[in-house]
Amino acid sequence: MPVYTAGQKVNETEWSRLIQSIGGSYTIHAISTTIYAESLTDSGTDYSGTLNTDDATVFQNAIDSVETQGGGDIYCRKADYDIGTTGLTIDADNVQLIMERGASLTYSGTGTAITIGDGSAFTDNVGLINLIVYATSSAQVVKIYGTRYTRINWCDLLGDEADGHGILFNTLNTSGIGNLYDRVTQTRCRAFKGIKITGSAGEKSNANQILSGFMRNTTGNPANSIGIEVDNGEQNVVWQTDIEGFETGMTINDSGTIASPRIEDGTTGVDITGGSNSVILYPPYIGATTAVSDSGTDTKIHSRHWITENHGTATIGNGTQTTGNIAHGLSAEPTVVFALGSTTDTEDLYCSSKDATNIVIQTAVGAVGGDRTIYWHARV
Repeated sequence: MPVYTAGQKVNETEWSRLIQSIGGSYTIHAISTTIYAESLTDSGTDYSGTLNTDDATVFQNAIDSVETQGGGDIYCRKADYDIGTTGLTIDADNVQLIMERGASLTYSGTGTAITIGDGSAFTDNVGLINLIVYATSSAQVVKIYGTRYTRINWCDLLGDEADGHGILFNTLNTSGIGNLYDRVTQTRCRAFKGIKITGSAGEKSNANQILSGFMRNTTGNPANSIGIEVDNGEQNVVWQTDIEGFETGMTINDSGTIASPRIEDGTTGVDITGGSNSVILYPPYIGATTAVSDSGTDTKIHSRHWITENHGTATIGNGTQTTGNIAHGLSAEPTVVFALGSTTDTEDLYCSSKDATNIVIQTAVGAVGGDRTIYWHARV
């Protein structure tokens, strides 16, 4: 393991390797003090002098310092920091809070442990790297107002409120700016609700990514809980994220969401309540009672682990009967249905209606000398 001199700048790639590999008796020699802030314009400042008396003020002073100098990094060595009921705010560009593996923040307030942005203008390029945050009674662990290119990587966010989120992408008001191009990677949210992406009537929260995460409801009460919620935001991606312990694994209420979740349990796996052209793409597993509930428009569902394609034969009785009501056995309403008559029945057949349970095959009025045997095929 390389040795760094005190005060030496460590770029993000080097730091990522260090925090992933540290353990045992290893230390990170780049940090000579407990909390060390390095802006883009100075060589670094020690902010550890008043720790254990007012941790929140120490952290906020370090954040404010690099903000006034155009941005920078705040490095924190392994320790348990208590930020009380105050919470931390990052509302300027190019600020990263980076913690050594095993370091934690405890927040005991009822608001938000860490707030990024102020919603009045975009805040760009903020990073939370390797944080463990215990929010013992807060509504939200991390709240994001009007940001672009935020990175939340390798974090563990624990909340304990009955209606709180691990991460809430929000807006300041009903006409405020949304959140764009933010990314949450390999982060665990253990709270009543995992992550919610929402925007406003003025601007949606678009093109955000949740990658390889883990959402778990740890309150013991699944009623009304949601693992990931996309509301008023388009072209957001949820990719290979594990979701466990929620009544609803994921809800989608806007257009263009691409999701590939692994949902362990719950009443509904993916609940599509609105929007259009969302794609549920090859989920590794959905163990909910109902895999997908789809009330959206032009949803595309492709899966290897629940039934998305089915076929069979059915009979439409001789005489005046002109329809056949067939249970298709699929996980959602099919998007493609076709039917063929037997070799002795050349009448036209077509699907006159379909829903999440049945397809209805229609034929012409009148007898054909016997029952009509049809072959049908449906897929989601």
